[in-house]
Amino acid sequence: MKTSLLLILLLSQVALFAQSNLSIFNNNGQQFYVVLNGIRQNSKPETNVQVGQIKNGSYAVKVIFADGKTPDIDKNFMIDAPYDITARIIFKKGKGKLQLIGQEPTHGVIQEAVVYRPSDAAVYSDAVITQTLPVQTTTTIQTTGTSTVTNTDPNENVNLNMNLSVGGVNVNLNANASGTGVGTSTSVSETSTTSSSSVSSSSSTISTTSTQGHTVNCTQTMNRLEAFKAELQDQSFEDDRLEALKLGLNKTCLTTAQAAQLLDLFSFDENRLEAAKYLSDRLTDRESAGELAKKLNFDSSKMEYRRYISE
Repeated sequence: MKTSLLLILLLSQVALFAQSNLSIFNNNGQQFYVVLNGIRQNSKPETNVQVGQIKNGSYAVKVIFADGKTPDIDKNFMIDAPYDITARIIFKKGKGKLQLIGQEPTHGVIQEAVVYRPSDAAVYSDAVITQTLPVQTTTTIQTTGTSTVTNTDPNENVNLNMNLSVGGVNVNLNANASGTGVGTSTSVSETSTTSSSSVSSSSSTISTTSTQGHTVNCTQTMNRLEAFKAELQDQSFEDDRLEALKLGLNKTCLTTAQAAQLLDLFSFDENRLEAAKYLSDRLTDRESAGELAKKLNFDSSKMEYRRYISE
């Protein structure tokens, strides 16, 4: 029994340490929020945000700046093993970009990191919990003086005359009321203001411009596919992986079967679509280019790709 409990404990620790950590920092001073797959991770903006306990999978990361002026940054990346990933925000010509500066096998949980939120129902681990306790105050007033109340009938007027001495100050009160009685009431109203912050996300459309007639003059053919795939897999961010693919195949042609294997390296349909268009211009068997549409997930992406290769 003890051995089983120990084994369960060890497995739980292994599962915990098998998760990744993402650190993003900005040396330019603008505070920001980190949004992963549409879910905001930190409750308050910072210039250095660490998100811990991230499971393997595909992630669309969005950086939203709290100043409301700096444009958002979008990046796609894939986590296929537990890593400690570090990226910094850089600006070129006023446009921000996430630059990967470090990725290594994880060293475990980062205590100061916010815990990954998989859904909006999850609580913010960095939220500040405040509790307001009612404050009771007691006021003692010593009064001396006389008061006279005249009331001959409940339906008649009531006259009240009172002389008070409060803290050495003489106060004379005169009141007249009509009705069935005299009474005093005190109402306390409490107004609470709830502030809410909304994070707006913008969507971007990726457009590609191909060469005239969608043909490329290649100087060589692909003869090192496995090595090239390994080079692309070293890029954690899919945007960087897509850029590396374009640079590596600038003047290289390949077969449809080879192109299909390269498309498997992309998780997001928008990246697969752009890569498929790029690769279709470099196929030695372009008559089979339509086969790459099977690698796309959405019907809209498949139709856009088919229109592209038919032009």
